Amino acid sequence: MRLNRPPDVATNPEPAGGRRVAAGVVRTLSVAAVAAAACALSALPAMAASSAPAAGTVDTTTTVTNPANDVWVHADAGVAVPLTATVTAADGTTPTGTIEFIPQNVTPYAAIECSVLLNAEGTGTCDVTPPTGTWGFILYEATYTPTAGSEWTTSTSTGEHKVITWDITNTTLAFSPSSATVGKPDTLTATVTDEPKDALADAGGGADQVTFTANGTAIPGCSDVNVTDPSDGPDNVATCTYTPTATGSVSIKAAYLGDDYALPSSATETLTVGSATKLATKTTVSVSPKTAAEKQLVTLSVTVTSSTTPTGTVTFWVSTRKLCVVTLSGGKGSCKAAFPNPGPKTIVGDYSGDSTHNTSSGTAPLTIDK
Repeated sequence: MRLNRPPDVATNPEPAGGRRVAAGVVRTLSVAAVAAAACALSALPAMAASSAPAAGTVDTTTTVTNPANDVWVHADAGVAVPLTATVTAADGTTPTGTIEFIPQNVTPYAAIECSVLLNAEGTGTCDVTPPTGTWGFILYEATYTPTAGSEWTTSTSTGEHKVITWDITNTTLAFSPSSATVGKPDTLTATVTDEPKDALADAGGGADQVTFTANGTAIPGCSDVNVTDPSDGPDNVATCTYTPTATGSVSIKAAYLGDDYALPSSATETLTVGSATKLATKTTVSVSPKTAAEKQLVTLSVTVTSSTTPTGTVTFWVSTRKLCVVTLSGGKGSCKAAFPNPGPKTIVGDYSGDSTHNTSSGTAPLTIDK
């Protein structure tokens, strides 16, 4: 490393004769030698006076190597993070002086400014302790200040040198309606906020997502739901629709997945699912023919009516014997059965009901001749 010196201080000149003279040794020169030397010197052009470089004439470049431009360093707020910068000079010398790291996108805090002397390689490293930034990151800039009176110029780093401080987030979960009904959709709403109550979708580039589960199982269509930003709807909100299939208590969980700026968080709430007030139904059974021979196939038909069209199944019985099961289509269905024993029969059709229709039964007489 070349040491700096003030520009008005000259280098130590070599003694006459091109080498230093040992102590106690006396050398004499002849008159002829002195005259010859004077003559030779007078024949040379006048030499420019030797001087040191003027102060501040050598350009420098300051480069932040940790974090490098477009490379993010993650840190927890209140935890020290080492930042490193290197200063190079245009003439190949190694600058001396100090490096100061200054935050650019937040009000400067004393705790996150640091200054360090360059080492013999022109590099300086010091620790900063960032608080949580407004948007979850702090942009740092390194400024080089040369040693007083030296030949190097000041310089400042360029680019975005980011220290990411993860925001602590909070997720809440709400249901609409607050109590669900079997077979009816319920809206699940997750709201995600961070400590400064910032817009997560804005801070994270719109990549924030929430996944909803019911009793630990992913709800169809409710995985990786985007958190909205102001241009899409209510800020920091993710919603999905859940349709319960059974009564009871369901554990619903909304899990915010986190992003480059924010830590994950979740909320779990219990959704109570009740039965719906179902519609009354009427089941009408008919047989064809009404009188049949032994082992002759008989068509068993059913129609289930209500204020809306019922769905589900109808099971046909004779006494305790199950004859056949039909699935309703448009509230109607039919199947065939044969009877080996003669006599009067009563055919019963039991309707299963569905999410909005109550059960019901109907009967029809049948005679089997010998």
